[in-house]
Amino acid sequence: MTIVDQLKRVGCVSEYKKKEISDELINEIVSAAMWAPSAANVQPWEIVAVRSDEQKQQFVGVTLDSHLRPGTGGDERRHWLVDAPLILVVCLDRTRAKARYGEIGEKQFGIQDTGAATQNIRLAAQERGLKSCLVREFEPGRVAEILQLPRHVQPLLMITMGFSDMEPKQNPHLELVDFLHHETW
Repeated sequence: MTIVDQLKRVGCVSEYKKKEISDELINEIVSAAMWAPSAANVQPWEIVAVRSDEQKQQFVGVTLDSHLRPGTGGDERRHWLVDAPLILVVCLDRTRAKARYGEIGEKQFGIQDTGAATQNIRLAAQERGLKSCLVREFEPGRVAEILQLPRHVQPLLMITMGFSDMEPKQNPHLELVDFLHHETW
């Protein structure tokens, strides 16, 4: 299977089997982040693995609705977060991100690098038979409180993960001609 075929299979799955993910498997999957590109090799990502139902339930309470409003529908829409065997909270270490390039390192390069690390993690999980879903719609300050993150560490997204028979649905995509430009716009 080509890498493009693999990428087509990385989607969003929200139904998981009640099967635990071992520490060893978590370590294998998360270690894929180490191979992501990183400006000046600062590797600005931090990842918190969450398996506690109590913490996952707290995450449900801080998710946002489709209009990005807190406390209006997250509990109903995100109940499946608690059923996910694992949630990886991917964070940006702002201190590391700006160590070499200052503000642009923190506000641009660090986020780009963390995104690349996230995709590596999802591909490694898929290779090992796990499905996943990105969750971006949450209150970062509240997630930071739940996880007791230091002030310089900012949660950027969550990856729910588990074994599943569900296949990700294929969302419509822009055609190449809609976003690829040559030389100029």
